[in-house]
Amino acid sequence: MAFSPDGATLAAAADELMGTSIDQSIALWRVSDPAHPTPWGRPLPGHTGSILTLAFSPDGRTLASGGDDGAIHLWDVSDPATAAPKGEPILGHVGSITAVTFRPDGYTLALTSSHRETSLWSLDVDLAARRICGITKGSLTTAKWRVQGAWVG
Repeated sequence: MAFSPDGATLAAAADELMGTSIDQSIALWRVSDPAHPTPWGRPLPGHTGSILTLAFSPDGRTLASGGDDGAIHLWDVSDPATAAPKGEPILGHVGSITAVTFRPDGYTLALTSSHRETSLWSLDVDLAARRICGITKGSLTTAKWRVQGAWVG
C-alpha cells in the first residue's frame, strides 16, 4: 500500500481492501475521511502476477507499481477517479519487483528485484530526447520520430 503525498489517496493491491482474491489490479481509495474510505473509480488492471510494491511520485500525479510478473507499470493518477496507464510497462527485469521508489525530483524511478537487481530509470522524456538527438547527430529527424501523432525532439 502507499499513500499519496497529500494523504488523500491510498493505493493498494485490490484484494487488500476489497476482500477479493485478485491482487493483479490496484484499487485507489479516497481517504480524506479515514473513518469512511471510498473507492476512486475502477481498479487498475495490468499486472499478470501479484502486486508487491506501490509508490507515488513526489507530486502525487504518477503511481508506480511492481510485482511478481517482473513488470513496472506507471499510472497517471492526477485525477484518481479517471486514473489510466502512462505508456507501456517497463519490462526486462529478472524476478519479482520487490520495491519501487521515486527520487525526490520525480524524474528517476529506482527499483529492486527478488534477484537483487537494482535499477534506476530516468523518466525525464525531454532529457532522453536530447540524448537520442545528440547521439544520432542529425540522422534522426522529427519526420522519423513520431509518438502517437505528437512530435518529439
